[in-house]
Amino acid sequence: MRSAVPISLLASLCAGQAHAQLTLTAADHLPSIGQAFAYEQAAYVAPPPGGAALLYDYSTLTSTGTSSLNWIDPALYSNSAANPTAELALAAGPDTMLYATTAEGLELVGERNELLLLGSTVVLDIQHTNNLLELKLPLAFGDAWSDVVAGNVASDGSTGSRNGVITAVADAYGSVVLPGGTTAPVLRVRKELVETVQIPIGGNPVNVAHKRIQVDHYAPWLKMPILSSYVDSLTYIVSVVETGTRYMLADPVGLAGARMDMGVVVYPNPAVDVLSVAFMERMPAGTRITLCDAAGRVLRDRRLATAAVRHEEPVEGIADGVYLLQVATPQGALSTHRFVKR
Repeated sequence: MRSAVPISLLASLCAGQAHAQLTLTAADHLPSIGQAFAYEQAAYVAPPPGGAALLYDYSTLTSTGTSSLNWIDPALYSNSAANPTAELALAAGPDTMLYATTAEGLELVGERNELLLLGSTVVLDIQHTNNLLELKLPLAFGDAWSDVVAGNVASDGSTGSRNGVITAVADAYGSVVLPGGTTAPVLRVRKELVETVQIPIGGNPVNVAHKRIQVDHYAPWLKMPILSSYVDSLTYIVSVVETGTRYMLADPVGLAGARMDMGVVVYPNPAVDVLSVAFMERMPAGTRITLCDAAGRVLRDRRLATAAVRHEEPVEGIADGVYLLQVATPQGALSTHRFVKR
């Protein structure tokens, strides 16, 4: 990525010119057990300033490898009994993060980390006494939060502590362009964690300063960020800094077939059971949603009973083929989307 420019100056690059603000919600953005997300890894690119209605162009990123983030049952975690409030766990390579969903959002309740410290691998089991609010929900542009994290650290039979603060803000919205040209509407969230982790090494507590700045781009239909960049540093005698960017592969999440028009996103394409219709701004009651076959014959005609930001259209019962879905507001705005049923 090289620049961030107003979408109004680049309307010809986008399917729709009206990019309304996206709000993250528990219904749309909390993951569940069994979900897996594939990412491409790339070199770190410093995020540009935030703002409203911006286009973030990451199309020049070059993949240096792949990784996978998998949401699993916390019972599969080797030390699950130490984190009884965990509802789901995120397996990321050798690390495991344990989460609970609360009225505030997604909270980190514990984790297992492998660190390389002064040439040696240190395994840490952490149980929080004060959970870390990692993602506040609901969340809209301009919303911010901070939270104190505290916990106990165990390693090699010895114990230490963890104390720190996370500060975060939804500092931008607009669209992101991925390698290959896929464009998606996003809300950007910047998080900064500053903490001291007391790591017990050979029975002696060692204070390690840890700082992580992560910038996540959330799309309306995904449970994980579509793109993230991060700078992570550990300081004890010397500093070890890890940086990078990861972006989601298009095929596993149906990005390649998603289409946005008039602030409406229709996905996945092809669809199998359910066609999701996400509205970038709240659609008023009375908005008409019409499903037609390729010849234009109306198969279903519905109206929103109340204002909504999302609609689920079941397609399991219709034959495989090409269909049209049309969204029409009471004010006369019209959006038509072609999709394939398989």
